[in-house]
Amino acid sequence: MTVSASLLRIIGNGLLPGRSAVRLDQFRHDRELGAYVRLFTVLELIRPLECQDPRDKLYSSLGPAADISETDIVPDYTKSVEDAYTDIARLSLSQSRAYCLDFLSLVVQCPEELGGTLSDLPSWVPDLRIRISMYSFERYLDVDDFSSPRAYNAGGNMAGVATIDAHCLRVHGFVLDSIEKVYPACYHNLATGGLDIEREWRPQDEIEAYPLGGTIMEAFNHTLLADIGRPVLTSDSLERGMKLDWGMVD
Repeated sequence: MTVSASLLRIIGNGLLPGRSAVRLDQFRHDRELGAYVRLFTVLELIRPLECQDPRDKLYSSLGPAADISETDIVPDYTKSVEDAYTDIARLSLSQSRAYCLDFLSLVVQCPEELGGTLSDLPSWVPDLRIRISMYSFERYLDVDDFSSPRAYNAGGNMAGVATIDAHCLRVHGFVLDSIEKVYPACYHNLATGGLDIEREWRPQDEIEAYPLGGTIMEAFNHTLLADIGRPVLTSDSLERGMKLDWGMVD
């Protein structure tokens, strides 16, 4: 595996933090052993790092990523930062209707009151200049297999239809159901005082069947807890092992 020139610029400028350097080296080792690493995973890995040209956050990720070809995104330094980052969305929309909106997991809004700066990019464009170490939920049960079952798939076999029109992302939706009641939001950790609110959220009929399998209560658990995890930290496999025992809570 070769290291792209843009990634060398990030490393050569002495801007690679120690812990990120270790993670990047482990990532390189995994790729040499044939691990299937997706573009979004590489972008999440590189995102906390600094670089002089923000377009390098994207272009340095193209070589290591295993799910794109050399022609999917071609480095072009005549493009603006907005146009370069919009290419992430264009690529995602062109690859798969079923998973076309996955790029939205890279979108982060960092308001000024939390010490951040508001992005000048369209709200749906991932702004990789916002340096964070936050990673989206695992999308696949087998992280090395692109054909692996989805970890979360509430939409079933329904595919999305989305297009980019100038600075707008247009998505075709449909009426799913009608909202019966809006419950209060929990603005703090459930463990430190939100349990009463959480109890209000629970389905009234816990054993009712869920359309995609299991019960309504099981679907609620999966959604609220994001219960996909690794049985041990070094494991490459994922499983549903993080479920909460609601009987114990009661």
